[in-house]
Amino acid sequence: MIKLSELKEIDNFPGRVKIKNAASLTLNTVKAALAQSLSEYGVPYTLQFDEVESGGLFSKSREQCLCIINPQHVTDYFKYCIRISVTGNVAFATINYYGQSSLTGKKNLEAERKNSGSLGRMALSAIFKTDNSAFEAEYQYYDVVDEAIKETFGV
Repeated sequence: MIKLSELKEIDNFPGRVKIKNAASLTLNTVKAALAQSLSEYGVPYTLQFDEVESGGLFSKSREQCLCIINPQHVTDYFKYCIRISVTGNVAFATINYYGQSSLTGKKNLEAERKNSGSLGRMALSAIFKTDNSAFEAEYQYYDVVDEAIKETFGV
């Protein structure tokens, strides 16, 4: 279960994609197309269904979604969430990310320490460095997944 408030917009990426003449588009259709696209890129992935929960105590609603997860980094990489809604002959795909990235958190902390002006914090920043090659590998993974999603939805 994913809370709607946990979903974040993807930078430089359309958060919602409009697909004309797609009244029959389903998450199963998207799953099959994404699997093909991601397989062509050769990156590790798991596609699984989940639900996004929104609303308050008395007006909760749940919407089915498709998640893209890196099976080698289940807890330390961001995950993607795709939701589909259909209005007439037009389908809308809403694409967000959620979760946490331990390397991004470390990188942000490192930058905060470096820019703090405190000699002690700056020294900590020099001692506790983030593995830049692992950080780059993580973001290259996101770039590849972004491309696979764009290809799937024709963006």
